[in-house]
Amino acid sequence: MTYSISAVIIAKNEENSVKKVIEESLDVLSKLTRNWEILVNDDASSDKTGQILDFYSKKYPKIKIFHQKKPLGISGGLEFLYKKASKQLVFINAADGQYTIKDLSKMLDKVDERYDLIIGKRRTKVYYGIFRKALSYIYNILPEILFGVKLYDAGSNKVYKMEVLKKTTPISKSVFSEAERIIRAQLLGFKIVSVPISYFPRKGGKATGAHLKSIIGAMIDMLKLRYYLK
Repeated sequence: MTYSISAVIIAKNEENSVKKVIEESLDVLSKLTRNWEILVNDDASSDKTGQILDFYSKKYPKIKIFHQKKPLGISGGLEFLYKKASKQLVFINAADGQYTIKDLSKMLDKVDERYDLIIGKRRTKVYYGIFRKALSYIYNILPEILFGVKLYDAGSNKVYKMEVLKKTTPISKSVFSEAERIIRAQLLGFKIVSVPISYFPRKGGKATGAHLKSIIGAMIDMLKLRYYLK
């Protein structure tokens, strides 16, 4: 079955990788459907990321770039793009090159099987240090304890049906917002599944998910949601 697809991408100082990500997205999406769009949030980049993105948006009308003067962060950027998305399915990708849109095809197979939210499960996180691996484990296991919901790999890429996005608006403002969407989706009865995906080392930019501020924010939001859903 053919679907209309919005590919949403967060980019912050990714001049070394964003060109390949956009080129790959153009190639894959054009083969999967005629009805697609690429939405990129340039999160106040200070390098040439914005210039590179503008080149593609001028060349391809289906690519829309949103330049932020003040950074929205990962969760804020995604929520911003979700509101701009207009297609049946929304695919999350990253501009750092750690994921590949080539995995989208196998994720769409699960949509054919009537799943509503497909989560990419990273086969390995060998590029994580010991601290980051421990943090990732805790981040994914705590919601299972607190909410009885398996997150699979909340920080990975995903395919959402638009209906799921509309019905799972999070109260979280931190990186926990994606985990909250998974929790809400399962509690609402949406069908969720994970598929194995590829995962690569960063080629530029800086990861921010393991910063102390992000960790504290996620924990606070997790507890807020636990209280809210009582």
